[in-house]
Amino acid sequence: MNACNNYFIKTCETALNEITSTHVKPPFFETYVANQYVLIKGTRLNDGVYQIVSVSSNGLELEGLLPENTVDYFELYGLAPTKEFRSLVTKIEAWVAKNSNMQGITSESIDDYSVSFDTSNGSPGDWKSAFNAQLNSYRKIYNTVTNYGNIRTKW
Repeated sequence: MNACNNYFIKTCETALNEITSTHVKPPFFETYVANQYVLIKGTRLNDGVYQIVSVSSNGLELEGLLPENTVDYFELYGLAPTKEFRSLVTKIEAWVAKNSNMQGITSESIDDYSVSFDTSNGSPGDWKSAFNAQLNSYRKIYNTVTNYGNIRTKW
């Protein structure tokens, strides 16, 4: 989503919420469902995209949260990436796993890290090059997060 500047934002809200090690606690203005993706912005430790594991009276269960143990305001975006985009992400993840052994490197430096890939056989050196054409249809010119108006609030 970062690579094409498109988060597929469906809803957005800001509320006085708490983040524990596994949950974003309610109240919520919007409705969320298991397996949906959310983007969190404005927290101390947890800004990023997460997939909802489950929804309960405890709130949204998200893997990988760091406990903040404070009640604070932050933005919670409900995301709705298309089935085609999710399929493309699966292909990219498979490509990265297959090519993670860094084959095709022609040179590498350590200080201010730099790496060059052999593209003479038509094989691009990184996933962004390999999937650039397929990502183009999803690209946004502007940052969809900072330009999102109409944030719903709950006080």
